[in-house]
Amino acid sequence: MKTKGNKMCYTVNRLNGDYMRYEDLKSLFDRNNELKFRLYNLDYIIRNNYNGVEVFAILYPNDKKIYSSFDDAMNNYKLFNESLNGFIDKIKI
Repeated sequence: MKTKGNKMCYTVNRLNGDYMRYEDLKSLFDRNNELKFRLYNLDYIIRNNYNGVEVFAILYPNDKKIYSSFDDAMNNYKLFNESLNGFIDKIKI
């Protein structure tokens, strides 16, 4: 984790085996009320709205799933029959 001014910048260094941790993703989400990330070839958004936390692929904005919290979204949003927690090591910010 590096700092530029008062902003935290997270980098993923795949050569050394360092990946984003769940706590880092949650911290970014808590700070910004939104988390944009890339998983394979699709960009996704997790954000707070008035109903809870919504998750969707940017290419498919009408296919939104709504969850009660960030933790619930990470545990229950499924890609290829696996939750987002199973893809932590492949998420790019």
